Amino acid sequence: MSIMTNGHDLERHLNSRGVVLSIGPASEDRIRLRDILSHSTRVPRSRSAWKLRTSSTVNSALAILRNQPIPVVFCEADGPAGTWKNLLQQLNGLPSPPLLVVTSRLADEALWVEALTRGAYDVLAEPFSPAEVIRTLNSAWLQWNASRRGQIPLDACAFQPEMWSTAAL
Repeated sequence: MSIMTNGHDLERHLNSRGVVLSIGPASEDRIRLRDILSHSTRVPRSRSAWKLRTSSTVNSALAILRNQPIPVVFCEADGPAGTWKNLLQQLNGLPSPPLLVVTSRLADEALWVEALTRGAYDVLAEPFSPAEVIRTLNSAWLQWNASRRGQIPLDACAFQPEMWSTAAL
């Protein structure tokens, strides 16, 4: 039975998966993210707001993720060197790896290319735009959910630089 066949089944499934994990020190951006999420709803047909869990370190985040499948993780690019890159490698070893959204006050094209090339789902600029946060979360959740049901492999949607070559034009 497909999860999409019954509205009640969909709502129950959405409620069990509507958590975002944010990794990094407490900041104004985290407060803003919590505010955005508390006033939003998830994918269509859901009446529930996203819930935010927080972790100050990668190790504590991984402990949370081993015990609870969470579809989306936000990690600051501006933290300790290599943190989001190391996290991305470790996420791939989890049974239901979440999609990583890298956040940065200095989000530029170079970070976007590097993050997507390495396998991150997206890059969001801080301070957060509510519309971009919700668009990114809903899209990521749909992709994560489809991959869990075996409809698409997560790496099928990874950024592939050769796809953006101008040689084909």
